[in-house]
Amino acid sequence: MDDDRDSKKPEAAPYPPSDEAEQRAVNILEDILDPRVKSHIDSRDKTPNHDGHLELVNDDGVPEGRVVVQIKKLHDDNRDDPKVKMETRHLAYCFTSNEPFIIILVDTTERAAYWSLITETWYEQEGLSQQQYKVVRPDSRNLISRTTDEYVDEWLKYANQYKSSHFKLDKPPAGVLNWGHRLNMNFEKIGGYINDFGTKLGISGLGDYEKIEQGMVYWHIPVNDNFEKIENEVTQLAKMVNVDHVGDYRQPSKGQLDWHYPLNYNFFKIEMDLESLAEAIRDQPQ
Repeated sequence: MDDDRDSKKPEAAPYPPSDEAEQRAVNILEDILDPRVKSHIDSRDKTPNHDGHLELVNDDGVPEGRVVVQIKKLHDDNRDDPKVKMETRHLAYCFTSNEPFIIILVDTTERAAYWSLITETWYEQEGLSQQQYKVVRPDSRNLISRTTDEYVDEWLKYANQYKSSHFKLDKPPAGVLNWGHRLNMNFEKIGGYINDFGTKLGISGLGDYEKIEQGMVYWHIPVNDNFEKIENEVTQLAKMVNVDHVGDYRQPSKGQLDWHYPLNYNFFKIEMDLESLAEAIRDQPQ
């Protein structure tokens, strides 16, 4: 009996059934990419939501920007109408990424690919926070092939837009260890911007928010208090310069599985509100 047990060695977990198809899709994509795009993709990596990034370089090979990508094999049934059904929780990575987030569908038969930029604005317009799945359907003009290179300039434009945002805030992902420090850095930056706006408009005492203690049990209370105070102050300033549609921030809850999504949605929305306020204040008569 002991000999029989010893001879039955446990087997290692196999690769998933989709591994071969996914790897073929990555190989074909890397083969058809323009020389100005350098691949840093690992489809077998365990990082959730994305497969790596593509670095964009100039003709001398100098990096100028990059995009984060999720690679999907295009199903044969969808070749005439490129699309893929995805979980919205993976698409919500656009709120966390500080770089353009792009879904790429690879047609392994035609050796071509289609891409779609996933943005916070699109996510909200589609109402994806209330949906579990979404069909992503790239524009047929967003083609990647050996005979096209227009997408490189498009991606570089998006990369530069992300870098140029004056009010860019950190978007901490789930599982990050120093989330308290990162939240406090954001609240400190927001406070500085709002205090500066208030001073320009003749209001003092704005932008003073509570510090978040790492490991505190009821962390969501001071976080939500801060968001409520920011919303009130942003709304106050917006009324003075005739800016509409600000605020409407969410309330992260203690024990919420995807706690970082409402947090990062709020930081994205605050970025937009700060941009709107800054533009309106610049246009004020001196």
